[in-house]
Amino acid sequence: MKTLAYLRKSTKDKQHISFDLQKAEIEKKFKIDKYYTDEVSGGANIEKKAGLLRCLDNLKKGDTLAIYRYDRLTRKVMEHCWIEKEVKKSGANIVSVSEEAFGGDDPEHALMRHISACFAEFERSVIRKRTKDALAAKKDRGEKTGGYRPYSYAISTKNGRVKMLEPREDEMKVVRAMKEWKAGGMTYHKITDKLNDLEVPSATGGKWHYRSVWNVMNR
Repeated sequence: MKTLAYLRKSTKDKQHISFDLQKAEIEKKFKIDKYYTDEVSGGANIEKKAGLLRCLDNLKKGDTLAIYRYDRLTRKVMEHCWIEKEVKKSGANIVSVSEEAFGGDDPEHALMRHISACFAEFERSVIRKRTKDALAAKKDRGEKTGGYRPYSYAISTKNGRVKMLEPREDEMKVVRAMKEWKAGGMTYHKITDKLNDLEVPSATGGKWHYRSVWNVMNR
């Protein structure tokens, strides 16, 4: 009988639940034979959690799957039920070192785990909605919400903190010229070549690519 441990962290995890933190807590209670890890959102589909799938495949009768918390497995209720079913089929058991009171196969403990999974899924949905609403509000105020600056706009700072987009007249002239070339019958590929022949820098300061030209002219 072996004890396998599964660790998951997300690059967007605001709680900073690192591999080291999970490992340290698990090792307080278990001697681990093998670790499996994933660096992916808890809301990602199960097929994107290669480490978890390998861990489930390697569980044998009498083994223990040790985790830091149930939401490290998944933040989806249906996936949580499927994972529990797979572990049970293999004859193994799951132990969450932070939620030991939720362990056991009786209906009451199973219900507690499923309620916990429901809250994890709800929390993820709330975070996604808040992020979406915040980005929409920034966009309405004309603030930059991330990524590269759009061509023909410059990023300025307001109050030393808020990033805004302001038109750049020199690049606006280039966009007008691009549209005139297109109206005259030039293809996007020809416009791309002409910009590069004229050594007109793109938004990043490098060469133009067909897709960048298309995006600028169709946004």
